[in-house]
Amino acid sequence: MSTTYYAAAIIGCRIERSKLFCTEQKRGCGHDLPQPWATSEAKFCDQCGNQLWIGLQTAIPEYDQGKGTVCGFRLIDNHWDDYVYVVGEISTTNTDGALTTKLTPDLIHIQDCFELELSGTDLWDEDEFGIWPFLWYS
Repeated sequence: MSTTYYAAAIIGCRIERSKLFCTEQKRGCGHDLPQPWATSEAKFCDQCGNQLWIGLQTAIPEYDQGKGTVCGFRLIDNHWDDYVYVVGEISTTNTDGALTTKLTPDLIHIQDCFELELSGTDLWDEDEFGIWPFLWYS
């Protein structure tokens, strides 16, 4: 059994993983809230002991977890840092040095596409657009 190492150059945006999710507060049980609950410091239901409010983390509408895309762009997540990469183009190589694709030099066009699609969200940051190195192994 051997290990293969890969390197990639990604043209795209780096975004904080936490921006892909939002937290909603949901009731922890179906019992009536203690009165007056707004001023109460109670955190648990006095009838069943469950938390009064539970924070549920859900994906933002632009993030399709099943397809691994954000606004239709491919998403790469290395799982060991706080960022994910939204890919416009990618060029990869493995330990054999085989280049799988070549990058298109039209960075302005790719940046314009990203800005158009992501600008209506909290995901677009011009300072986070660029060429990002990415390493992984299998």
